[in-house]
Amino acid sequence: MSLTLKYQTYVLVKRVIGIPGDVIALNDNVLSVNGNRVAYDDLSSTESSVDKIEHLPNATHFVRVNKKGALRSSFAPVRVPDGYYMALGDNRDNSSDSRAIGFVPRDEIVGLTKRVVLSFNYDNYYIPRSDRFFKPL
Repeated sequence: MSLTLKYQTYVLVKRVIGIPGDVIALNDNVLSVNGNRVAYDDLSSTESSVDKIEHLPNATHFVRVNKKGALRSSFAPVRVPDGYYMALGDNRDNSSDSRAIGFVPRDEIVGLTKRVVLSFNYDNYYIPRSDRFFKPL
């Protein structure tokens, strides 16, 4: 499930990967939910990244990870507190998500998203990535 989050003056689109009471861990970009390691299928690869399909218990979706990893590609198990959710971006190593902003309070979740509207290449002067416009999430 992708959702739209209202964070201060920003609206972020992230994927919910943990609900209240879940125990979430990440080890070298391999997610575990309640002690169950999530399965992945490799889709494609470039010199710097790997695109994968991530099989969460109730959803399957695309994720991208850096081949070299990142500072936040691992974290020890954490329990999602009552009234909060854990969200991760699909571009795992380049995402401001719960690893940066913390758990998301329920009242800051403002909607559900199904498609990309706009996408910008942050590494190339914010040039629009028109090949991603209106693609399903």
